[in-house]
Amino acid sequence: MAYKALYRKYRPTDFDSVVGQDVIVKTLKNIIANNKVSHAYLFSGPRGTGKTSVAKIFAKTINCHNQTGGIPCGKCSICEQIESDQISDIIEIDAASNNGVDEIRDLKSKINLVPTVCKYKVYIIDEVHMLSTGAFNALLKTLEEPPCHVVFILATTEIHKLPLTVISRCQNYNFKKITEEQLKKRLDYIISKEKIKIDDEATLEIASVSDGGMRDAIGLLEQLASFTNNNITLEDVELLSASISRKEVSEIIENIVEGNISNIFDMVNTFYQEGKDFTKIAANMIILLKDILLYKKAKNYFKDKSSYDISVYKGLIDKLDDNNIYEFISEINSMIANLKISSNPKIIFEITLLKLTGSKVDVKNTELPDIDGVSGKKAEPNNIEAGVADNKENKHNDDNMVDNQASFKKTKADEEEDNKTKVSEFDPIPFIKMPLYKKNLINNTLATAKKQLLTELNKKRNQLQTFLINKDFKQAATVLLDGKIVGASDTHIIYIYPYEAIVEKADDMTEDIEALIKNITNQKYKIINIASEAWSEIRPYYINLMKKHKKIDILPEIENQKSKKVKPKKKSKEIEEAINIFGEELIEIK
Repeated sequence: MAYKALYRKYRPTDFDSVVGQDVIVKTLKNIIANNKVSHAYLFSGPRGTGKTSVAKIFAKTINCHNQTGGIPCGKCSICEQIESDQISDIIEIDAASNNGVDEIRDLKSKINLVPTVCKYKVYIIDEVHMLSTGAFNALLKTLEEPPCHVVFILATTEIHKLPLTVISRCQNYNFKKITEEQLKKRLDYIISKEKIKIDDEATLEIASVSDGGMRDAIGLLEQLASFTNNNITLEDVELLSASISRKEVSEIIENIVEGNISNIFDMVNTFYQEGKDFTKIAANMIILLKDILLYKKAKNYFKDKSSYDISVYKGLIDKLDDNNIYEFISEINSMIANLKISSNPKIIFEITLLKLTGSKVDVKNTELPDIDGVSGKKAEPNNIEAGVADNKENKHNDDNMVDNQASFKKTKADEEEDNKTKVSEFDPIPFIKMPLYKKNLINNTLATAKKQLLTELNKKRNQLQTFLINKDFKQAATVLLDGKIVGASDTHIIYIYPYEAIVEKADDMTEDIEALIKNITNQKYKIINIASEAWSEIRPYYINLMKKHKKIDILPEIENQKSKKVKPKKKSKEIEEAINIFGEELIEIK
């Protein structure tokens, strides 16, 4: 018998063997048990989470002669033919290679033919988002009103690419990523069946690097079994998965904290020579930093839930305060987005680590929360220029700042003479090149920011995914998902993006974005869009002001001149006729 890959060999054959999709399984079993089979289903979700497997199980169950409670018998002729891929009434179509109008027309020409042996003819169309626009249009009517003996099951990893007209014609099931615990349990079952020797830590690592995909996890296990001759260790997993050990991750972070640039570059060069994936390394850095933060905040909880002893990294834990961790996670997370689109990830990785070695902010014994929630205190009038001038340790205290502050110091008579003009011309963040109206808004938002509100808004931000298929807010949701909220007051939200080009796009869509935010939060907010590079300088500056207990002035809001559009005067009919006869250059309108 020909060898069968492990992920195919251990593919679930009934609903009870499906892992991690309990809600979907229960719903489909009830549909079958109550004889309420619909004409079209849409399965969406990440790769390797069981979409095609569940589609095949559903097709087999609704055609099984002896199914009970939504479970196929596995013994009747239908079940046996389906298991051996010898049945013609269940048709699998790969939309990636059959995405044209002609293929759909061919499908439509055969759809009226009754099933040969089954009760239902089932069409499983995988990666359906790959169909062309013409193919979708050709399928629409058939999808809405197919013959009574036909069931469509569409599967996709990118539901946002489907036309709304297709989505609305199907019952939608969203498959979620499989948890590490569920992955490990299934891997342990396969390991015992295949008699593979493997460390428990190695199994956990396979589950971790598989990112919620069962197929990826089983595929990596099979690859490791071949590489090690069925004797797998943690080092083997790290070698084949292009990731690095937790010890090496801790060494990178410790070198960043201590500013050991030579050690950092030596490690990066080693990783590069070994073919390591810098995106995975960055993700592992975030995981360890998150674990350290959780250990500091809830030690007993971490000990109960963790699969390893983090106390071996006590030296690193003692060197990092909460704000260091927040800042590191923020920068590394931004780096991951850049790594995915960069042609030279090694350089991006090195530059980010260099940036982190120079961005250590000692904010211990300060009353502030992390400045992604900046301060819950209301701003009061203050002498902000003194705070800047006295801030010798702040990296932004350069000549430009000194000049700006000097120009702002005026006599009382001068201030009374042109108070409004002078106040409006004051630049609260002189070291950043940005329109003044934005700087004032950022200043005022951070002066009155609330950490609790920031947390609530970030939770609601998860709802943006649902608007990717909304015709009114699709574009705004797409832009917002590229950024993140870093500051919020009762009336304003600061949104950062990895690139200036996205900031410009967000500025152009301000009305749509604010309307979408209002739809999600039920409250009107003004959105300030800035680049993450600018935020990395603004954030420590304001932290330092607050650390020194400097009060921050609320500045007047300036109108965005760019958004002001001057409407041309409408020409009268007589003037237009004169222009047509004599030419516009000879006509003077008064």
